[in-house]
Amino acid sequence: MPDPLRDCPPQHEIAPLLDAWNRGDMAGVIDRGMALAPDHPRCAPLFNQLGLACARLGRHVEAGDAFARVAELDPTNPAAFANLGVALNSQRRFAKAEAALRRALALDPGKAEVLYNLGVALDRQYRFDEAAPVYRQAIALRPDHFASQFNLGLALVRLGEFAEADAAFARAIAMEPGSIDAHWNRSMIRLALGDLENGFALYECRERKPDV
Repeated sequence: MPDPLRDCPPQHEIAPLLDAWNRGDMAGVIDRGMALAPDHPRCAPLFNQLGLACARLGRHVEAGDAFARVAELDPTNPAAFANLGVALNSQRRFAKAEAALRRALALDPGKAEVLYNLGVALDRQYRFDEAAPVYRQAIALRPDHFASQFNLGLALVRLGEFAEADAAFARAIAMEPGSIDAHWNRSMIRLALGDLENGFALYECRERKPDV
């Protein structure tokens, strides 16, 4: 099995990169990491730090390339595939994101955040019937995971399961009462179900959104 620490820079070379990370200087991390990478092409932690810094700056293609390198060098590391999946989702490469996230779950099952990101990859491929149970799995692991609850509601709407979607958005609102989008989506469902009084009341929550 490859050693993920193979060919890593000595401490005095990596210290400026870690210092930049600790200062929140992601551009500095990238600059230092890119300078070190040609001489240390098999150092998985180096490429992981590069990927994280690129992701924080929204440089998703570069992040994906770095995380793909980590996955190649350290193929039993579930975080490498989970991070790769997020980067690929951000690039709208949803089929490849799905594959990476499934690999992460095969290595380390039961991670709510990875299940959520897999749900995103599935519903962006219009596979709502597969996304909904994945979101439910994430919620079972983390009942307070708002994004999974909210996206479950959206998936159920697209499946025409309005009563279940209404319940999902109600739970999302209980988690984050200030979520305008959750109120608005539930208002549309209540109106579609003929509950005009509650539908309009929920809709008004969106109308009262404060200016920022």
